[in-house]
Amino acid sequence: MHSVYAAIINNISSPLVINSEADINYSPFACFIREAFHFLAYSGHSITNAATFEALQTAKDKLHSQAEMDIDFKRMILHYWESMVNDDEANYWEQESIIEWFSGAKANNCF
Repeated sequence: MHSVYAAIINNISSPLVINSEADINYSPFACFIREAFHFLAYSGHSITNAATFEALQTAKDKLHSQAEMDIDFKRMILHYWESMVNDDEANYWEQESIIEWFSGAKANNCF
């Protein structure tokens, strides 16, 4: 089961990734999470807007309204989005750690 889930995570894509507009410093799944944030916070696929606390709250509210989503999955998405508000090198490594959790590389590590 974990290998199937990891394969999905490692091969997921988004309009920005497909159109090669994504930041090459991030994995396709990280780009997907970043694009989802901007879609929910700013109602668009562009990721040119900064991640602000106000935008984070907007995206959080919309994500919390999704009752059918797995709570751990939702928690990790929120943790990733929170790290985007102060998008510096330290948070980059935090984000990479979260992506590893999704792919199963850090299955026993909880945030």
